[in-house]
Amino acid sequence: MFVKKRHELLIVFTGEKESRGLSTRLLWIDAGFKARKLKNAKNDSLPGMCIVLGSAGGVRQDVRPGDIVIPLKLQRTGEPDVLLEAAEWLMATLGKQRSSNVIQGIMVTVDESAGVQKKQELALDGITAVDMEAYHVARFFQQQGSRVGVAKVITDAADENPEDVYALRLNMVRKKMQDVLAVLEEACL
Repeated sequence: MFVKKRHELLIVFTGEKESRGLSTRLLWIDAGFKARKLKNAKNDSLPGMCIVLGSAGGVRQDVRPGDIVIPLKLQRTGEPDVLLEAAEWLMATLGKQRSSNVIQGIMVTVDESAGVQKKQELALDGITAVDMEAYHVARFFQQQGSRVGVAKVITDAADENPEDVYALRLNMVRKKMQDVLAVLEEACL
């Protein structure tokens, strides 16, 4: 499965701070914090593939700030897992990027920022990274008939609290996301 044309791919940003100032020639929308802007966004002409971009916290010890995590599935307590049909395409496409470590794994979406203790608990379940939006966005677009992939830039390592480092790493996240956009543009334009 390859995306050959610009209109076949939609980029969804999940963090307003991370996406501010980014530019792309691809179709894109801002889902807002916790995907609040998607509630009434149903559209019969959505592209066949949706890529969710944003930031996440590392849970495994080998996942470091600046790494890009591409989950194969998303989990949320009390909800069915979301399998990501576009993960393999996204991994093959972004795997060409030499400026970042690209990691596959499992991501869990939580309601509150995950500190060190929560990350340690999640690591016992084999979780790679944690975020606050991807599950909601992916499920929404799958219900609209799109194939979905997620690429999240890691802001905080397993042994760091996000509140302590997020502001310091925001520019790094923007740079990594712009690099991801450039690779996606090259693959689709």
